[in-house]
Amino acid sequence: GQDGKTVWKITDQMPYIGHLDVVFPADIIPSIEGQEIFYAREGWLDEEGNIGVLIVNKFGETIWSKWGFTHFDGGWAAKILPNRADMQIFAYDVKSKEKSQEQGSHGFAWQGVTGYLWDSRGRHLSSPPVDWKSSTTFDWDGDGVKEIGLKKTGKILKFGKETVIQIAK
Repeated sequence: GQDGKTVWKITDQMPYIGHLDVVFPADIIPSIEGQEIFYAREGWLDEEGNIGVLIVNKFGETIWSKWGFTHFDGGWAAKILPNRADMQIFAYDVKSKEKSQEQGSHGFAWQGVTGYLWDSRGRHLSSPPVDWKSSTTFDWDGDGVKEIGLKKTGKILKFGKETVIQIAK
């Protein structure tokens, strides 16, 4: 807070004591004063179904949440749709990780990866392809709508369209 005191704690807002893999503060919903925060929680051992995502306002009040997943391992929030003021939310759920010697795998091969794209109010928009799991966003062409950069393939995409440019392979 402004006086240096804690306004709220994430542990007060989420139904578990655990580990977050995504913490993304941004003005996700411009019609709400202040910034919001997108959180995604990973974890394998939660038998209560408390793996998921949520968006909170500047006071830590939940705007929306989705629970009952396996292991959210990454994601982002970005304005990837034209003619909309709000941002869209991407996260991917991993069903399992197995030991692997594959280059760049950090020692694990991921199995059963499912991508989820929601609008700023939690409505499911699409299930992006698996290669989005290693993605980031940026405004490549300067039009105010972010492109999606796929790290593994070197492609830059507009949502719902073909490759804008191939950087590397």
